[in-house]
Amino acid sequence: MLKDWLMRCAVSMPVRYTKKQRAKFISAMQSYGNEKGYTTEIISQEGSKCAHLAFGNIDAAKVIVAAGYDTPLMYWFKPGYYPFYNEGNIHNTRIELTIRTLIGIMIILLGFGAWLGLRNTQFIVGIIIFALMVILGIFGIITPMKNKTNFERNSAAVSVLMEMVETNTNPDMAFVLMDQCVNSNVGIGVLAKRMKHHPLIIMLDGLANGSVMVVAENDKTIQSLVLPEDMAARYHHYDETKQGQNRFMYYSPLMVISCGEIHDGQFMIPLANSSKDVLLNTQRLQHFPKWINALADQWIKGGF
Repeated sequence: MLKDWLMRCAVSMPVRYTKKQRAKFISAMQSYGNEKGYTTEIISQEGSKCAHLAFGNIDAAKVIVAAGYDTPLMYWFKPGYYPFYNEGNIHNTRIELTIRTLIGIMIILLGFGAWLGLRNTQFIVGIIIFALMVILGIFGIITPMKNKTNFERNSAAVSVLMEMVETNTNPDMAFVLMDQCVNSNVGIGVLAKRMKHHPLIIMLDGLANGSVMVVAENDKTIQSLVLPEDMAARYHHYDETKQGQNRFMYYSPLMVISCGEIHDGQFMIPLANSSKDVLLNTQRLQHFPKWINALADQWIKGGF
């Protein structure tokens, strides 16, 4: 059941940031896949610190459903995520880190000032205050925390994928939990290098909430697929030759499904990377396996 997977992925193991945390999560999911009779494979690349988990025979699959499982950082000042506008993500990150750094430096300077004021009377106390302020400035302010509330990025998508793993009966489909996708595009590059043929990859990214659903693709063959009417989504062709660095430049045919809002002419997920990322449209989430299976069936039957 989808609600069970949301509980496991978003509540029981919500932080998948460190190598140890990611390994624990992947170990649990791999054990489940093996119990279900799947062939599982860890896909990694030396030097990338990346570990994907594949369910099924990805070398024979005609459609692969994927979702990034790693956890994002939490932003206080410029949260939000642009699935198809990487320059916006870079801009927000720069603003966030600049503000955090300035505040952190101010806190450290206050600590230094406290030490200067106390060094002749209470030297040890001054040193302790200064050390605490340095720790607070660096590790409490300058260094972002890992976001424990991450339905958008990407526990909801992971839960949908695992629901499909649980219920799938189509031998032409495989599934991949992808590492290094939330804070970079390394993950899709690692998967692309592993592929020996070119199945359709359907990547789930930010499905938890949002009133606008976009199906973006980089191969116009994908546009021949008829989107389910009740999906109420819009197509967007992404020409990687006219854009900055993005996931679409690593692999084709790639379809990315995302839900969000339109802000200043750009599609974005406003609550991602923030402590407010707790909104779930569970009624719509329950339909995603049906919609994705319908798209996969069209691709497979069409012989693309």
